[in-house]
Amino acid sequence: MCTRLTLFTATLVQDSALSVSGLDRESSADQPFAIVDGVPTLVGRGLKGAAVAMAKRFFNPLPRAVSDDTKHGALRRSAWEFADATTTGFPRLRAGVGIRQKTGARASGVLYDREVIPAGTKWPLCFRVDWSYVVDEDEGREAEGILGYVLAHHWAQGRCWLGGGAARGLGWCHLQDLKA
Repeated sequence: MCTRLTLFTATLVQDSALSVSGLDRESSADQPFAIVDGVPTLVGRGLKGAAVAMAKRFFNPLPRAVSDDTKHGALRRSAWEFADATTTGFPRLRAGVGIRQKTGARASGVLYDREVIPAGTKWPLCFRVDWSYVVDEDEGREAEGILGYVLAHHWAQGRCWLGGGAARGLGWCHLQDLKA
């Protein structure tokens, strides 16, 4: 049996600072970013989540080969596979202010530091579509085409948003050197 893969490679370039975690490194488990052996890492599941969220804006429902839910019976493994990405950039501290939940205004005397990866940092990326998880050729071409569309027509044009939210440091990014 022959394994058939479609590989996409690119360089992710940050257009803004990107929150990576709090000063408490153990809190990074719920972030799409982590520090692994002292190296900033974009976790593959976080990248995939951002790509699936973008794809859902244009293709709803997504084919089961991309993203599944329990409405259709047993779950299937996604044909999209995203590798973790690392960079040589280092986190820097950025000051933040506490916000009063009731009013949405600045809370006096509440300051904190937040770790960010600075704008301009580059991350080499590798994505693949594993055709062994598709039912037939049509489903494989659809899964491959949707990923290519998201990467080439949205992420390459600067519509790659990573992070937890604007208040916590949503990162604006774009792709360069996309190859399939």
